[in-house]
Amino acid sequence: MDIQIIDYKDLQAMGQGYLIDDLVATLYEDSFPIEERREWAEVLYLLHNNDAFSLKAIMLEEEEGQSFLGFISQWHLSESWLFIEHFALKPEFRSQGFGADIIKGIINSNTKKAIILECEPPTTALAERRIDFYHRLGFKIISTDYKQPSYRPNTLGRLSEDLPLYLLAKPLLPSEQLPKLISTIHTIVYARS
Repeated sequence: MDIQIIDYKDLQAMGQGYLIDDLVATLYEDSFPIEERREWAEVLYLLHNNDAFSLKAIMLEEEEGQSFLGFISQWHLSESWLFIEHFALKPEFRSQGFGADIIKGIINSNTKKAIILECEPPTTALAERRIDFYHRLGFKIISTDYKQPSYRPNTLGRLSEDLPLYLLAKPLLPSEQLPKLISTIHTIVYARS
């Protein structure tokens, strides 16, 4: 078995863009609550109009052929920082070591960059497991009072409230870099100034 991480643009060039449009879109919407994700049309817009953003399908190559495992979306914030916005595996592939292998591969292919991600505070068993997963991979919590800007407006047409999350990094960043990092995430990823 071999895991392949294939960029959306490469899938399109191979005539397999439907993987993103169907399989990834469904997993994205099933895996993340509405307040933690963009509208799918906005994801597609970013893919075509923002070079800092990438979306990759994760495929498992087996003797019988390929299976869709999941996806990862990420932002190249700078020469120093890679931000993982979303990462999800199909339920039947979870808790089998695939997620750890994928994140280790991302870490190993970005040795000159700190890998940054957001995670829910440990208020549920699932959130605790998610934080433990990233801790086992060497991530450290760099902020417990981080706020993710809202993806969508509320019923009054204004942006909904920010979502309290933890911010994790590997390797651990010096605390003096945190304000610039948060400002960069908010500006590039969430288009807030």
